[in-house]
Amino acid sequence: MKTFLNKTFTTAFLLLLSISGFAAPAPPAPNGPNGIGDPPPLPIDENLAILTLTASLFGIYSIYKHLQKSKTSI
Repeated sequence: MKTFLNKTFTTAFLLLLSISGFAAPAPPAPNGPNGIGDPPPLPIDENLAILTLTASLFGIYSIYKHLQKSKTSI
């Protein structure tokens, strides 16, 4: 029972201590359509085929290595 009370009081204390971070004022709103100093948006569809091929090859390699490790442990 004593450990339950200690955990409860510690949790309550830490929650009350961290509430000041949530009560901080919001940052000022950015000016302009992109904001101040925002980089221009980047395209995500460039070289998507290469990324897919690389991810597939890495997945096949990982499965192959896992199967090799499983076979040698017997």
